[in-house]
Order: sequence, then C-alpha cells, then structure tokens
Amino acid sequence: MAGVLTALSVILTRLFSVQLTESMRIGIGPLPILMVGIAFGPILGAISGLSADLIGFMINAGGQFHLGFTMSSLLTGLIPGLVACYFLKKKKNLNLTIILSIVAVYGIVHLILNSYWLNGLYGTPFTTLVIGRATKVVIEAVVVCIILEILMKRFIKFSFSDDELF
Repeated sequence: MAGVLTALSVILTRLFSVQLTESMRIGIGPLPILMVGIAFGPILGAISGLSADLIGFMINAGGQFHLGFTMSSLLTGLIPGLVACYFLKKKKNLNLTIILSIVAVYGIVHLILNSYWLNGLYGTPFTTLVIGRATKVVIEAVVVCIILEILMKRFIKFSFSDDELF
C-alpha cells in the first residue's frame, strides 16, 4: 500500500501539478506521502518521501537535482509519522493529527525549507521567496488538509483494525 501511494505521489507531482514559475509549482503531490506517514509511521513515511522524489526525478527531471528538496520530501513523510505516533498512540483525535501534520509540513518544510533551497539555487532573496510562496502554501495546505481528512478516515477504517495502526 505504501508503494502504491508513493507511485501516486510521483504521478500527482510530475504529471498533475502546475508549474507557476521557475520556483513555484502547485499541486497535491505530497498528499499520498502524508498518508503513508500517518498510516504506516515515520520510517515508512520517510522512505516513501525519499523514493517518490528520487523516482520522480529519474522519470521526469524537471530541473536540477537538489539534495535539499529530497530531504524536504523525506520530511514530508517523516513528520506526519512522528505526529501520528505521538497522538494516535495516545488515542487522540485523527483530525488533530492531520492538522498538526499539515501545519508542520507545509509551514516548516514547504514554506521555510523549500524557500531556503530555492534561495540557494536561484539566488532570489529568502524573504522575497517566503512572501511570494506564502499564499500558495496556505492554499495548498488547506486543500490537502480537507482531502486528507476525508481520505484518511476511510483509509484507516478499511485498511486497519484498531490495534494494527503502526
């Protein structure tokens, strides 16, 4: 299941995303990686993010390879896995897990870290990148959060018994 979600991430990122500018692409490609992290834990989430980035680059190299973006993809799976381990093991709300995962991934990784990587790659000032990318990241985060809440409830209900999560 993690492999299928990883492949779906590659397809959504490489084929169904819109490249707005050289430094800005909009899409829901990270969604399956977030699902892997929440459903299967931080290690499989990180491996899924890493695999999706490397496979996607090999299939469709849409620019230079940059290890920073690979690390961002890895963190996109790792962070929700860590959040889920903490909150779901304590029988906390799935919605809270999803919201905290989205805030952490989109706030820290997609806005801050990716802007830092783009600053190093293109020389555009970091502050300019963060300001320019903030609206895009917020819109993406809200859309992904809504879709993730709908999908994860069904995914967990049909894929796991209560004691099988992680």
